[in-house]
Amino acid sequence: MEISKLKTLTIPTLNDIIPILDIDGGISGKPILRKVSVGTLLELVNNENHETENTSGFIVPTIVKTVAANTDYFIGIDTSGTAYKITKENLLAGLSNSGSTNGNNSGGNSNQDPYFSNVSLLLPFNGNFTDIKGNIVTSSGDVNIASSGQRWGSGSISFFGNGGNLAIPNSNAFNLTGRDFTIECWINTTNTSNAYHTIVDKYDSSGSVGSFQLTQVGSRIEFWYASYSGSVPLLSSANGSISTGNWYFISVTRSGNVFKLYIDGVEVATANYSPAGFNPNIPVNIGSQANAGNWFFGKIDDVRITVDVTRIPNVPTQEFPHN
Repeated sequence: MEISKLKTLTIPTLNDIIPILDIDGGISGKPILRKVSVGTLLELVNNENHETENTSGFIVPTIVKTVAANTDYFIGIDTSGTAYKITKENLLAGLSNSGSTNGNNSGGNSNQDPYFSNVSLLLPFNGNFTDIKGNIVTSSGDVNIASSGQRWGSGSISFFGNGGNLAIPNSNAFNLTGRDFTIECWINTTNTSNAYHTIVDKYDSSGSVGSFQLTQVGSRIEFWYASYSGSVPLLSSANGSISTGNWYFISVTRSGNVFKLYIDGVEVATANYSPAGFNPNIPVNIGSQANAGNWFFGKIDDVRITVDVTRIPNVPTQEFPHN
């Protein structure tokens, strides 16, 4: 059919037919030439709130938004032609993957971390307890570097639940009061008894504002922050979230007054909280709670604390970059 040879119609009726190109293509997935009556087309144009269903069953919305929330969905089509939905947050995380191994530049030494200047603590445990950021690290009790079974690099730190821990002196670099932050690490527990097994801690017995504790309790992960509650953690995953003998990537973030807990990149808890300001003069502890025991059983690898930055909780594919 040659459009140029068709007769021009100046006064169409509602029943006249107009050719239309269906860009959706229905089942075939390719544009298809179809027909529509003038009456149907006018009905669509005149109905501002109308949502049209195409041949594939996909609803095309007509509402326009100028700002998308992190939980809003975008529609995409994968390489097999299958339609899917993805949240704004995950879409941006994927876009930021370009040129690095993951969205928070956690990939490894071959990449640079754009937020390295904001990192307060970085412990890769590659044969020693050295902090890449230069903090003094003191080991005590039954704790050592395991040269096998590590998550990344040449080692991980092993705890046996009987008094071993690492301590890093307090400084303003660990003052999380009123600041965005990200706490990340890998854990591989050997004990899921219903007791506290501290992972990373700067938490005194009174729960002073500005103190924090990331801990394993049985088969779940908890995060305690400031004086949120005397008996309830700010964030907690469900029972059964972790098991023995497996590596899990744990991360906690704060953005404004929103706190989130992730396991292997999946959000498992969120809370809104706005505490007052105070920085308790106690050290950061790895593997135990300050002055209270609650020893960890198992291995911990790649501990990183970043202040004034809320990182995207992508699961790293190699150890954190060292610069």
